[in-house]
Amino acid sequence: MARQKKAGDPMQGFRAGGSFDYNGKQVVLLMNSKTGQLAFEIDHQLVSDPAVQNELMAAFQVRNQLPPEKK
Repeated sequence: MARQKKAGDPMQGFRAGGSFDYNGKQVVLLMNSKTGQLAFEIDHQLVSDPAVQNELMAAFQVRNQLPPEKK
């Protein structure tokens, strides 16, 4: 009988890397330093819906923009 690989924790290697408010909820950024992946967590639940992930990424990018340079 062939050995089966044990299913690993899909969040292994992810660490909290900051947070921001979105629609009155605290969103935690989870980053994986080995793969460069980013995930979001709201109310201790991983966000798995791609549409919500896209909304959160857009909101994060807006908050993370540098202000325009003064001339």
